[in-house]
Amino acid sequence: MSSEHVKVKKSLSSLDVAVIVKELSELIVNSRIDNVFRVGDNSLLLKLVLSEGKHAHLIIEGGARVSLTTHPGVGESAGRVPLFRRYLREGIISGIAQHMFERIIIFEVRGRESLKLIAELLPRGIIAVVNSEGRVLVSTKDLDTKDRSVRPGVPYVFPPVFPDIRRVSREEFLRLLRVEREVGRALVKVFGVPPEIINEVLDESLRKTPPSMLSDEELTSVHDLIKAFIEKVVGKPEPVIVVCDDHYVSFHPFQPRRLESSCKTTSFRFFNEAVDEFFQSLKSGVAESVEEIEERDKTSVMLSKVREDYDKMLKTREDLAEFIKLIQENYDFLESIWACVLSEVKKSGWESVTSCGVTRYDKASGTYEVVLHEKTLVFSILKDFKSQYFDLVKKLRNLEDKIRRTEEVLKSLEERLRVIDSIIKKKSERIPVSRSFQWYHAYHWVVTRNGFLAIGGRDAGQNEKIVRKFMKDKDIFMHADLHGAPVFLVFTEGREVPEEDLSDVAVLAASYSKAWREKLQTIDVFWVYGSQVSTAAPAGQYLPKGSFMIYGKKNYIKNVKLKISLGIQIRDDKYYELVSGPPELLKSRCQALITLEPGETKPEIIAKEFIELLRGTKYLVRDLRVDDITRYIPGSSTITEKIVVN
Repeated sequence: MSSEHVKVKKSLSSLDVAVIVKELSELIVNSRIDNVFRVGDNSLLLKLVLSEGKHAHLIIEGGARVSLTTHPGVGESAGRVPLFRRYLREGIISGIAQHMFERIIIFEVRGRESLKLIAELLPRGIIAVVNSEGRVLVSTKDLDTKDRSVRPGVPYVFPPVFPDIRRVSREEFLRLLRVEREVGRALVKVFGVPPEIINEVLDESLRKTPPSMLSDEELTSVHDLIKAFIEKVVGKPEPVIVVCDDHYVSFHPFQPRRLESSCKTTSFRFFNEAVDEFFQSLKSGVAESVEEIEERDKTSVMLSKVREDYDKMLKTREDLAEFIKLIQENYDFLESIWACVLSEVKKSGWESVTSCGVTRYDKASGTYEVVLHEKTLVFSILKDFKSQYFDLVKKLRNLEDKIRRTEEVLKSLEERLRVIDSIIKKKSERIPVSRSFQWYHAYHWVVTRNGFLAIGGRDAGQNEKIVRKFMKDKDIFMHADLHGAPVFLVFTEGREVPEEDLSDVAVLAASYSKAWREKLQTIDVFWVYGSQVSTAAPAGQYLPKGSFMIYGKKNYIKNVKLKISLGIQIRDDKYYELVSGPPELLKSRCQALITLEPGETKPEIIAKEFIELLRGTKYLVRDLRVDDITRYIPGSSTITEKIVVN
């Protein structure tokens, strides 16, 4: 099965949350919140000062994940961030807990007052600060559903949750489970047990068995298996990322026993590292937790240490096996020496044990040495001879198990090193380019075929700013012929603007309007000169924010097709810009592009397909996130064309 057919994991499971909470409790409790930033519409970044003075970054993505991150990116201070800062800044994280066995994390924050920062990782989950009375102070977004309301001043109510599989009684478990048709489905639907736990613990036949066909004892055994697995993983996680065809597809706090033939795992020391690495790969399109060279060096050092330990274990096994073999071949003789030593010690003391054939002894530890076939064997009189022999056999068996586990670790580290080397090789063959930042990137923008810069507002505030701050009398004001559209301004610099350039801008004015969301095919766009636009309302009237008065004749561009391309434009083999515009314009400028029309696919999915397309270019695009791309996508769309130019 290729990676494109494997469902990519998008959020933490309840088991993942349990492990993350345990790790974070050990790593960041008693840390101080130095600052708070927004890194997405429903995401926060907390800059922490740890108890030992070091800095760390905690990322909270509502509906997705919580983890420490080494990729903090550029945070924003807009929106509700000032409110989060007011309540959280300088607060001490005094505790971290999981709500029941759910994808909800509660951070206890001690400051001027005791607060709770609640991170919901469920679908439609939000992030909220709650006061000591349980009332919401601020949240990443307001929410009104049939189950609850989340907004400032309202008592915080948890979203509907499943019964805690770890705490539910035997009787309740049996009663709830028997309602469903299959054991596996029941565990997911009734108790919210993550499918990866069920697939790991139960074989396929048991998963598909109707609960009604199983006895109470058999179902209780299922309950016990699930609880034991959770306890084992939380107590001693083995963090991995599952890689299929060189693509990251999932992450787990345990080593999965069942993998597709095209898949393998990469191990991590901490689950936080695995989670951060995985989500960074979703954003950047390239899986890298730190610079790959540094990561390769760390992995190489780890591999050398494990190999060194492995070699020592092999030598110990060889010596131990030879020791046991000598005992087996001379059992009666050695047992008689042991009996002699014990008797002499009881009768005359340690000084007389040399008469038993002992070469050395240690009264403090109760041990003695015997040389046999030029090998020195050590025994004790504190345990009978037979027990010592079986202890050695058990020790060898345990050592064999440890050697096998170490071989698996070696194999995993070697594979991880191969993956890192592969990434380094691919990167070395591609030209790295960094993001170019220009003032007009804050707006919708395009440079037309004859070099005219045009910018458009992303909201009413920007529309007003464009007109009030930038527009001159001879500039061109453009707008789709409907309510709910951005203002576009063409900077003419006193020049005449050809019709083809006006058409370039009209495509953006039409595509970024409400017409896209309404799935129209075409729409009219009009333009006027700046001198025809006024921000003042007629006497006795009121103009809402972002609205303007137009005087004189409007010039119409009829039936502008809602069809826009999104591409990457490279400058000097060093920098890149995300650009949008008419397909025919971008095809002459971009190294990779997609063409969109109104459709049903969400912008986030379109953005990820675009990132995947960039893998086919000769350029390594740095610091490009899904959120960056969705800002250029008008709404739900259909991809009609994909192009890569090398």
